[in-house]
Amino acid sequence: WAPFDFVDQTGKYVGIANDYLKIIEEKLGIEVEMVTGPSWDELLTMLRRKEIDVLPAIYHSKEREAYVHFTTPYLKLNEFIFTSSDNQTISSFEDLKDQTIVVVKGYTIEGYLRSNY
Repeated sequence: WAPFDFVDQTGKYVGIANDYLKIIEEKLGIEVEMVTGPSWDELLTMLRRKEIDVLPAIYHSKEREAYVHFTTPYLKLNEFIFTSSDNQTISSFEDLKDQTIVVVKGYTIEGYLRSNY
């Protein structure tokens, strides 16, 4: 999820979220052990099972409140719909009825779309 939270070509965890984690490590005098590799959905499962303690770049949702303690957001983003440049007909979610929509499994938008559309 570059540039916020991703693993680079060398396998190193990098991004804005990592920059914040480094500041937290320094201020608290702690060392954070990074877990990389699993899919986003697997990381969410690991968080629910308390196999990991933190996901530094996670969207807030009511469902996640059951197993996540959220901080004040350090970043706010909007959702966008991308389509081919020759398609000028999408102006709302209603225009996507009967269309195939691709999202990353486990992302908040997946649950939102399933619940509302």
